[in-house]
Amino acid sequence: MVRSSFSMTVTQSVTVGFSPALGADDPAHRDLLMGSGPGARVRVGEFQASPRFRSGGLAVDLPDPPDPRPQSFELWLARYGSSWALEASKASEDETPSNVVWGIPLTRTDADMTSRTLSAAVVPTADTAGELTLWWGDHRLTGAFDFAEGGGPALPSGDGGNTVNQQEFDDDTSVASRAITLGERNEAAIVLPDAVSSRIAVLYWKDQSVEHPDFAAISSVADGAVVRLTEAAVLRLRTMLPLQFGDVAVDTQNLAPGFPGSYGLWLKRAGAGWRLVFNNEPDSWGTQHDPDFDAAEIDVEYSQDEGSTRPLGVALVPTGARSGRLVIHWGAHEWSTDFTIPG
Repeated sequence: MVRSSFSMTVTQSVTVGFSPALGADDPAHRDLLMGSGPGARVRVGEFQASPRFRSGGLAVDLPDPPDPRPQSFELWLARYGSSWALEASKASEDETPSNVVWGIPLTRTDADMTSRTLSAAVVPTADTAGELTLWWGDHRLTGAFDFAEGGGPALPSGDGGNTVNQQEFDDDTSVASRAITLGERNEAAIVLPDAVSSRIAVLYWKDQSVEHPDFAAISSVADGAVVRLTEAAVLRLRTMLPLQFGDVAVDTQNLAPGFPGSYGLWLKRAGAGWRLVFNNEPDSWGTQHDPDFDAAEIDVEYSQDEGSTRPLGVALVPTGARSGRLVIHWGAHEWSTDFTIPG
């Protein structure tokens, strides 16, 4: 199962998992995708969301006593005439499906990318909101979500106190280290079926709205210059797998043998278009691009969505079992590029 996730804090996250083997040409899915029957429903995967998640009829309540861990649901795609919905059902303690079904209404548009097999992603639209988006055949289906005010419950300290030892801070996978990271940044991620060593993630700074002077400066970036972030760190890519962007390879172990690839991502003006630069200084501030440390750069697709007020954000969209799309957006600006995973 392929998973796409969006994390805002350690207690606010959304993950959608799906099978990339669900083909649009499969006769079993014809009634659903073609609308040739009175109604159809297909199980498409699973869904996890932290407490206070809200989308359509689904509201993930805060347990008593408070528990910050995400809750899990089975996920079905349903169609009733021209209306579409995701239907979520929660398994009971004996793992049998619940009779209670929550509906997330979906808006259908023509697909903006070819997807003969099901693809699903969590796409941020704000620092604490986004869309669950599915691509299947000629359909692009989206459902909005957000988190109720108040955030998630506090994490238990584990020892009954508020202290965390130095080893926990030194471990990238520790709750304490992750809490510090997600206090400043949001994270988009893909996890492929081999969950042990197949995670690809991008961290990006919160609160970079269209009101920020850096956003206004995008239109005047000179040819050969990069987009500057004066109050944020550079976007950071961390990948446990080598990635292939067209004929350009982005490898792991760029900083040290045996470690995931870690890169700063810079958007660079190139004539009338844009390029994406992978830099070997992933922890740079957004004004400190040093071209001496550039590892690779690629052309990216650029488009504008008039009237958009999206803050700076990143989406990692799975497009297959070993492929995906990296999307960076800020207001009306959107930059995107496809990648594959060799092997």
